[in-house]
Amino acid sequence: MREEDGLLWVETYGGPHVLMHEESAKTWRGGIGFNPSDFLTTTNYGRACTAVTGRYAASIEVAGREALVLGDEPGDRMVRQIASGQIVVHTPLARPASLTAEFRNALCVGERSAFGKAEETLEVRLEGGVFLLFDSVDWDVRPFEEALPIELGGGLYNVEVTHVTRCNGQDGYRLLSYWLHRVG
Repeated sequence: MREEDGLLWVETYGGPHVLMHEESAKTWRGGIGFNPSDFLTTTNYGRACTAVTGRYAASIEVAGREALVLGDEPGDRMVRQIASGQIVVHTPLARPASLTAEFRNALCVGERSAFGKAEETLEVRLEGGVFLLFDSVDWDVRPFEEALPIELGGGLYNVEVTHVTRCNGQDGYRLLSYWLHRVG
């Protein structure tokens, strides 16, 4: 986890990110037991990859609780808690310096309307408490060192995924955003 230009980032080693209750994270083994011929079924990392094949987001069960998998291409995630029970996770496939000032402002303010129509939606029931956002290939103690803790109340959450591409020559970017808000 790092802070850059006032934005909070959760880094990746190439896997999809997962958001799960801190108690579930204690059982997560990431890529441990990796077998190149069968990694999709033999590791937690493989389960996460399989869950988001052809999708942007999915839920999986981890230690009796639902966890959220954030898919698409690997990239560091910028996280912003907008309000209690509402967070947004952005995955720019360009560094913040290449994002336009208008879009950076939308990132910082969290204006959902600036990001267009949801391409994919998902409902997930989360138990209240501290959740950790980390790269799914991580394991054991590493998620606690490199994860971003996020306090969420329990309940049903709607996850909307938006995808925005801007082409401005050298200044182009692609931004995938996950909007989580409690609905019940």
